Amino acid sequence: MSQLPPLEDPRTFDPELIAPVMPHKRRRRRYKIAWVLTAVLLIVGILPIYTVSSRLIFINKDTLKTQQQVNQMQLASSLAHHIDSFIEGQRRTLAVLAEVLSGEMAGLSGESFLSNLSRRRTLSRFVDRDVFLMRYTHRNGTSVTAMQEGFEAVPELETMLDDDFATHLNTDMGAGTRLGVPFYSEAAGGGAVILSAPVTRKGRRVGVVSALVGLAGLWREAQRSSGYSLFALDGKGTLFSELIDMERFTGRPYKELELVREFIAVGGSRVMPYPAVNAAGEEVALVGAYYETRLGWGIFMQAEENHAYYMVDRMKRDTWFHAGMVAIGALAMGLAFAGWISRPIRRLADSSVAFAEGDFHARVPINSGNEIGELADTFNAMAETLERYIARLKRAAQENSQLFLGSIRALTAAIDEKDSYTRGHSERVRAYAATLARDMGLPPDEVWRTEVGALLHDVGKIGIQDCILNKPGPLTEEEYEIMKTHPVRGANIMAPIEQLSDVIPIMKHHHERWDGRGYPDGLKALDIPLSARLVTIVDCWDAMTTNRPYQKAMGMEAGITRLEVLVGKMFDPDAVKVFIAGMRDGHYSAVYDEAKQQVADTTENLSRIEQDPRAVVSARRNLDPDCLTPEPDEPPVTQA
Repeated sequence: MSQLPPLEDPRTFDPELIAPVMPHKRRRRRYKIAWVLTAVLLIVGILPIYTVSSRLIFINKDTLKTQQQVNQMQLASSLAHHIDSFIEGQRRTLAVLAEVLSGEMAGLSGESFLSNLSRRRTLSRFVDRDVFLMRYTHRNGTSVTAMQEGFEAVPELETMLDDDFATHLNTDMGAGTRLGVPFYSEAAGGGAVILSAPVTRKGRRVGVVSALVGLAGLWREAQRSSGYSLFALDGKGTLFSELIDMERFTGRPYKELELVREFIAVGGSRVMPYPAVNAAGEEVALVGAYYETRLGWGIFMQAEENHAYYMVDRMKRDTWFHAGMVAIGALAMGLAFAGWISRPIRRLADSSVAFAEGDFHARVPINSGNEIGELADTFNAMAETLERYIARLKRAAQENSQLFLGSIRALTAAIDEKDSYTRGHSERVRAYAATLARDMGLPPDEVWRTEVGALLHDVGKIGIQDCILNKPGPLTEEEYEIMKTHPVRGANIMAPIEQLSDVIPIMKHHHERWDGRGYPDGLKALDIPLSARLVTIVDCWDAMTTNRPYQKAMGMEAGITRLEVLVGKMFDPDAVKVFIAGMRDGHYSAVYDEAKQQVADTTENLSRIEQDPRAVVSARRNLDPDCLTPEPDEPPVTQA
């Protein structure tokens, strides 16, 4: 007795098929008592809070603005100190490198030192995220350079490095590092500065080591953390690092901004509001702050006033939040009070709507002796009568569905019964496919279509002559081509049945291969319908794990190994992975037990057949899925 799970149609009965025959037109809702009560409570609750909150905002607005200006100045100061520390760290690092190079130069000629320096990649060790270029230039003009990958030293930069080298050699600057004038570099992604230090031997200056240090990383980090727009000026007021188009942002050249003029004239630090025009041509109020670094640079932070003074906006939001909480409380009270009055009527209306929309179990839970209770009893009696009619329709639909599915199963059973070795094959493939589809996370309707498609996958063999289906020897090429028509024959047989329109692609394409070498259409990979790819796997699995006249059944592990060999060639890799996991977890135990019973029932007959090896290979190729045919680059299939 088969223990396979039954085939059930999840679409047997859909209330939506019946609901349209009961059209309903809901009357326009009238104003509810709850709305009036809620509106009164909202006004009484919110008006005092709004009045008090507005007064508090007015009183504390200037204080909050002052606090935000102090915070903005602290951010500018923090960034300025960070830049000072960063540059100082880079200078110390460069000084150490200069001392290292001076030590390595001892006992070497200039050419030998340059060759040694290039070979040992000493400079490359000092190139990092912020240091784009390191260069040692000998006094004779020859140099060794290390750069970040992908960085290109443009001619303007080369000129600046040459000028810096000449300045070092021609000017007595002592043994310390030299800080160049900061500038904007597209190659460095923003602001940059050249640091250099002399390399000496026996007290004599023989070369210069230079570093191109980028500042853009500091600006971006500060921009992310502060939310302000940033830019920087050197001591002469030249813009050298920016993350914004200043003129586009402010509507005028940056040197005309009051804050910039203040820095050029006075320096130090300052925070102040000033007007501007944004990119959309609208007048906006900006709040800006600058702080002068120890290097003499000005670090500027600016934002539109509504961003800079966000604490004021936050207070307003908090005020409205608490007012909203009070409003919600008032709404809840109004609804509770009004519900006590209107609840019976609302229950009757809700039950009527639910019934009209397809909930045929809906009843009105009112126990009252007044007119509303009488109306509820009448509605419940009507609903009982209608529900009985609907139950009859449901039973009729289920009977029709079972008749339809029974006809399908009888048809596939008739095909399988032509050969004792394939008896039950379609049912097992159906059960395998249904479980695999569920394991793949397919919705119930798609699982059902996969299940029916698996059941009908070989129905096209009904149009193949028995002399070909049951031929004991190898098929001729002509016979093989006829055998390969069974997917299309099956699709054509079922085409007139409208309910199977979504199933026909599964029947037609269950012999397609992942690599595109299948039939009938040679579809490849994801072009093959998903359900057809699942049926391909389980069809092959059942063929491999059951006895056939020309082959003994494989064991589970041998079958799994075979599936893995054909991943990416014949099978969908993801689906095979899910199937193997489910097989090892026991998801297919019932249908696999059925397959083992088939093996037991046919083993005795199989042992009596004396097989010609050439006929076996040909029969595998002609009568069963391609999973039984070894690929050109793999060893023979085993049944272990």
